[in-house]
Amino acid sequence: MAWETFNKLKKSLQDNGLDRNSPVSSLVNSSSFQPDAGNILLSSAETAVSNLTFLCNLMHRCIHEELEMVPLESIAAISRVVLISSSPILYVLHPTDEGEQRDHLREVQAANFYSEDMYLKRAEKFAVLLDYKEERRPRSENPGQKITDTAMLKRAMDYVIDHVYGSDTDSIKDSTGEEKIAWMWNVWSGQAHGLYWPLMRPNRTGYVSSEIMPGEYPVDLNLLTTLTWRAMETLRDACMPPTSNQQ
Repeated sequence: MAWETFNKLKKSLQDNGLDRNSPVSSLVNSSSFQPDAGNILLSSAETAVSNLTFLCNLMHRCIHEELEMVPLESIAAISRVVLISSSPILYVLHPTDEGEQRDHLREVQAANFYSEDMYLKRAEKFAVLLDYKEERRPRSENPGQKITDTAMLKRAMDYVIDHVYGSDTDSIKDSTGEEKIAWMWNVWSGQAHGLYWPLMRPNRTGYVSSEIMPGEYPVDLNLLTTLTWRAMETLRDACMPPTSNQQ
């Protein structure tokens, strides 16, 4: 099963690093790449595998322990965080042509994961849209402190995990819980779909702001699920040598 595959892959990465015969290692070792580009790819691969393993284990628990109180929005929120962290390597590995992969890696390198400040501004716009100000409060209290997209994601992620694993699962149904899930769902929608990474960033050709507006939950969940499983397959195939590539 998928979660077993990713647990094995995560352990292998922790013990030995990426397999030297894997496609990712081959790309990184290509003489056409600068060292920092390879580091970006390797770091993204390791983070993505770790996060995907967590997501697989959560799905496994929901299925086998029948955690009926866990809303789909919680799974989707975690899936979105996983895809955000995975987006650079997914974008690089998506093309089958090695030349295109190199072009994509160079673009990731040049973009340097894009601007954290732009992500923060997008998040603030959605916070205003939903009339939800709690996540913006730390910045007003500490105007000199830089709040990164990673920190904001972690806070929202901690909230979701607390309600998934905590004893008071009913509280997720109250208005504050729904607002937090909805906020996280929508703020990061445009940045989450890793296979379309360059088109889903603000101020890029082909970017459509309506794609990250609230209200399309069912459609978005289907797309998110499809992309999450595709991300799992892509990373498994990229990080494991062909002989070890098992379901």
